[in-house]
Amino acid sequence: MDVFIIFVIIVFGVLSIILFFKVWGMSNNTAKIWKSISQKQQHKYLDEAEIELEKGNKAMAEELRSAAAYLREGSHDREHEILNARYRKIREKIGK
Repeated sequence: MDVFIIFVIIVFGVLSIILFFKVWGMSNNTAKIWKSISQKQQHKYLDEAEIELEKGNKAMAEELRSAAAYLREGSHDREHEILNARYRKIREKIGK
């Protein structure tokens, strides 16, 4: 009986250590996850801003564009260039 309990404790200890390193590895990827979510949200805001512009609601379009711009900070890659082009297009339509 004592051998069984020792075996269970050892297995539990090894699995706990493995789980610790798995969680640690996953926590290092939060920047990639945030960047992906942020870009999707920016596109959503810009899509909604374009719809509001078509409806003639410039104030709401500017608010949505500003929200997307807030999420844009710190992003500098190809996706950033695409989003900048969309920002300029919406800003021209708004007239600012």
